[in-house]
This record gives sequence, C-alpha cells and structure tokens, in this order.
Amino acid sequence: MEDSRAGLDYLSSLAAAAAIRAGTDFELVITSSTSDLFLPTVGLAYGLGPGKVTVRFRGGDLTFAGADTTVTVPAPYTEDTPGWCASRRVTVESPAGRLTVTLEDLDPYRNCFGLPVTPRLDQAATSELASTLEASWRLMAADYPEHAAAVLRCVRSLVPLVRPATGSTSGSAQTAFGAVAVSPPTPPGWHSC
Repeated sequence: MEDSRAGLDYLSSLAAAAAIRAGTDFELVITSSTSDLFLPTVGLAYGLGPGKVTVRFRGGDLTFAGADTTVTVPAPYTEDTPGWCASRRVTVESPAGRLTVTLEDLDPYRNCFGLPVTPRLDQAATSELASTLEASWRLMAADYPEHAAAVLRCVRSLVPLVRPATGSTSGSAQTAFGAVAVSPPTPPGWHSC
C-alpha cells in the first residue's frame, strides 16, 4: 500500500509541475513521507514536515504549506531560496543545434540506473558537467551527426552519477526514457538542499 501511495503522490507532483509550466492556477494536497516535496522539472521544497502538503499556484505565486512551515517561491522559480531548490537546465550549442537538458539531481526516483547517484551538485561541479556536455555535444555533431539528431529529439534529462574510483561511468534505463546518467568529469562538489 505504501508503494502505491508514493506512486499516486508522485503522479500528483507531475500534475502540479505540468500546471505550473502551463501557467494554470490550482490547489492540490500531496502527501510527502519526508519533509521534502519534489515537482519534476520545477524544483524541490524542503523542510515542510512529513504528511500533507498543500501546493497552491495562483497568478504566478507558488506556495507549499506543510506541517512545519510554508515555503513561498518567487517566479520564475529558477533560483534557490530558503526552503527551495530550483531545478536547473543546461543548454549547449553545436552545429547539430541547441540541446537543453534538465539536470536531475533532485528527483527522488532518479536512482533507476542501477548506479549510485550524486546528491545535488554545487555550482562548480554543475559548471564542469556543463563544459563536458558542451564538448561532447560538439564532438557528436562533428563525428556522429545522425546520433546527434536523435539525441536532440530524445534526450531531456541528465542524471549525475557518483564518480567511480577510476574512470567514469554512464548509463540509461528503459524506465527513464529521455534521460541519461553520467559521472561528473572530476570529483564532484555538492551541497545539501
């Protein structure tokens, strides 16, 4: 029963995220088994307290009211503020086009690759990962243009993995269409959110 409840709550979070991205006003109660509530592609409200969280979106104002606190997030919801970690996007350019991916280092379900995922990356590690992505994107456009065209159409999320003791690692998962997982190019820095 617990797993089905968590699945329904995640679907509610998806619905809330879709409504926010569409600019549609709503009020929705979502249960959180932790003190955090993640809205895919939007961000993570934290310190709310476990239990029911009322998510309100009215006229562009986004508010999370939990058992312990209320978090109000200023539009456009892309900056970290007290109680809020914003989802981040990375955009890179090459002759194949402009590729924009969401850096998925907040989603509680991002561990579907069978590889250890990182906590939220700090700004330095995020910049290094973006630089590596840009170099890779340029290389792919130059040497594998047909693959670059497929990546441009399909890949939407990048999940950072814990760097192994030597080398690097990457992966994909059948259950995570549009996502790829990669280890950062150097030992990552991270901060709690």
